[in-house]
Amino acid sequence: MHKENQVAKFQRVHDLIEDGIIGKKTADTMATVWGLTYTQLAHFLGQCAHESLNFTRSVENTSYSAERLLQVFRKYFTPEAAELYEHKPRLTARFVYADRMGNGGIDTIDGWLYRGHGVIMLTGKYNYIDFANHVKDIDVIQAPELLRGKYYFDAGLYFFEKNKIFDIANDFEISTINAITKRINGGYNGIADRKKKTMYYKELLGL
Repeated sequence: MHKENQVAKFQRVHDLIEDGIIGKKTADTMATVWGLTYTQLAHFLGQCAHESLNFTRSVENTSYSAERLLQVFRKYFTPEAAELYEHKPRLTARFVYADRMGNGGIDTIDGWLYRGHGVIMLTGKYNYIDFANHVKDIDVIQAPELLRGKYYFDAGLYFFEKNKIFDIANDFEISTINAITKRINGGYNGIADRKKKTMYYKELLGL
């Protein structure tokens, strides 16, 4: 199935040139439609570009080599266990996301069903229930794949609002980017790329 370019979809909906690239005019429209300042938008786009591989990914890939499992989920795997879970995406998601964020145990499919979706990789059953209430669409709970298309950007905006990230996105100090990154993933994973992408959008917006 062809995966729709969500930036191009936004452009089409708002009568922009449909090239799938976030240029100045598209960014201006995003700021207006979403009610964001340019500074808030630069942080949003920079962080989301990192999370979504420049807006090309809409669902978390949990198929990893044993070596990569030990890097990404080192808290959950021993070297021996990593070998058993290598390139088993469903089992990996069910294991690492079991019994947290509202998910059931490893014997349920919750970890797989509620793995990351959307531009920000929204994760965990509690978040999907809350998001469903936020957009007033209960179907989201049983069909998280709606965040791959219909609610792609909405999921990111919801996450930033819920975690009060827009409240601290007021400047481009390194400490601010660090604080935003920590609110997103609990640490500083990919911090160099996040800073680079945020500053790219800062320049694009003429800040």
